[in-house]
Amino acid sequence: MALGALAGCGGGSDAADRVAPGTKLFDLQFVDAQTAYGVAGQGLIARSDDGGQTWRRLRVDATHDLISVFAVNRQLVFASAINFAVLRSVDGGANWQTIQPGGDNSIVHGPVVVAPDAEHVGLRIESNLKYGVSEKLWFTVNGGQKWQNMVEPDRPFPWAPQFTRAGVLFGLARYTDPAKPYAFWVSDDFGQSFRQSPLSGVACGTFGEQGIWLQLSSGGAANPPARVALSQDGFRTWVEAPMQIDGLGVDAQPELLLYALDAAGRGWAGTDSSLLHSSDGGRHWTVVAAPAVPNIQVGVALDGMGWLTRANGVAEWFSTDAGATWRHFDGVPVDAIQANIVRDGGGGLLASVGWQLTGYTWQRSIDDGRSWRTLL
Repeated sequence: MALGALAGCGGGSDAADRVAPGTKLFDLQFVDAQTAYGVAGQGLIARSDDGGQTWRRLRVDATHDLISVFAVNRQLVFASAINFAVLRSVDGGANWQTIQPGGDNSIVHGPVVVAPDAEHVGLRIESNLKYGVSEKLWFTVNGGQKWQNMVEPDRPFPWAPQFTRAGVLFGLARYTDPAKPYAFWVSDDFGQSFRQSPLSGVACGTFGEQGIWLQLSSGGAANPPARVALSQDGFRTWVEAPMQIDGLGVDAQPELLLYALDAAGRGWAGTDSSLLHSSDGGRHWTVVAAPAVPNIQVGVALDGMGWLTRANGVAEWFSTDAGATWRHFDGVPVDAIQANIVRDGGGGLLASVGWQLTGYTWQRSIDDGRSWRTLL
C-alpha cells in the first residue's frame, strides 16, 4: 500500500515509544555527536538524542520497510522505502509528509542520495529485473511536486554519477576503449541540463560543499606523472598539479589511481602493488606501510586519514592515521554476510554487520576504533 498522510510524533517520552533493544536497522545516520536517525522494517523511524544510548520511535503512518535515511541536519530528514516512497520531515521527525508516493512493486529500492535543502532531492531507483538490476536517478527541484528522470547528457551514460553536498552533479562517461580518458560531465542545475567539461579523466570525486577532484591521466612507466585537477566552485575553475610519488623519478613512476581526497587535501591513491597517501591535495604521495594481509588494496576510504581493508564484503583491518597504525575489527561474526565501517557525522566510527534483507546490527566507536559499543 502507498504511504499516506503522516501524523506528529509527540514528545516521545512514553515507554511505548522506546525502540526495543536488539532491533535491527536497515540504515542509520548520525547528524552530530548526539543526534542520530535510523530506519527499519514496517515503517520504523527511530531517533536518538544521546549518542545512540536510547532510541525512540517517531510516529509515522508507514507500513513498508524503510531502507534509507538521509539527514541534512537535525531538523531536515528524509527516509525512503522499499516501494519507492520518500518521506520528509522539516522539524526533526515531529511531523512527516510523503513527497514521493510508493508503488506496488516491492522489489524497487529508492535510496535518497542527496538533498542540499528541502526542495532539491536526488533519488536512486534500483529495480531487480529478470536479467539484472536497472538503475536510474530521479530528482525533484520543488519538494516532490514533480519528479524527473535524469536526462542522459550523452551516450554512453555517465558512469557512477555523483553529487557534491551543494547539489552539483557530475560523472565520467564510459567508453569501450580502455586506453581513452573518459569524458567529464557536470550539471549545476540539479540534473536538468549537462555540460561537458574540456577536461577528461580516469577517476573523479567530491570534497567539501562543492569541491570536485578529477584525475586527468593514469600515468605509467616512463611517462610524466599523473595529474590531479581540483575545482572548489562546482567545476567553473580548475587548478592542476602533478601527482608524484615521493622517492621515485619520472622514469620509475608507476600507474597511479586516485581514490579519495578531502577538503583538507588529504587523500588516498593506489598502484598495482601499493597503497598511497597524500596530505597536500594530491601533489605528493608516500607509500603506506600496510598490514601483512592479502589484497590490501581491496578497501575503501573512511575519510582523508582513514582506510578500511575488506575481503568478501567483511571489514578486516582499518587505520585512522594515514596508515601509521592498523587495528583489526574484531566485532564481525565469523558468519557475517556483510560488514562495513564508515565515519559518521558526529566524528565517530559506525560499523554495521548483517544482511540487507534482514537489517544490520550497529556498533559505534568515539575513540577511533579502540573500543566499540553496540547500538540498540
